[in-house]
Amino acid sequence: MRTRSYRHATPVQRFAARHPVLLAVYTGTPIGLVVVLAAWPRVRTAADVAFVLANCALVYCVFALVAYGERARQRLLGRDRRTAKRG
Repeated sequence: MRTRSYRHATPVQRFAARHPVLLAVYTGTPIGLVVVLAAWPRVRTAADVAFVLANCALVYCVFALVAYGERARQRLLGRDRRTAKRG
């Protein structure tokens, strides 16, 4: 059986685990602005606006899912660490 070496979570990882929605907003907003500015000259119809907004929502969802994954990872590592100390 392979032993695992655990490192403590960095401050950014702790923030991501504690505030996944804020992380999505903070990181997704600049990317969303770039997407909007890049698409702005070609936006002509409501469908184009909906497409740009859907892309921005997708960026937010990706970052939120990554943060929720980080939360699950830290919870799992914390549980493993506690059981290793006992046994």
